[in-house]
Amino acid sequence: MLFSQPNFFLPNILQVSIDVVGLVDEWAARFFEELDYVNEGENGNRFAEMMRKDLPQASLLIFNFSFFTT
Repeated sequence: MLFSQPNFFLPNILQVSIDVVGLVDEWAARFFEELDYVNEGENGNRFAEMMRKDLPQASLLIFNFSFFTT
């Protein structure tokens, strides 16, 4: 019952309304982006390439993520 009002934890002077449907939609979109392992692998490879330029003594692996997907 305490959590039924979205602004329970906020002071009454803020009068904040929360778009719960929009919030859940945004969360779901980002959640499914994080499950895209090919995209995450490409991001990891891009990060490794950037780090190789700035920190050449680091040992970073480059993966071919298309090999691991169906």
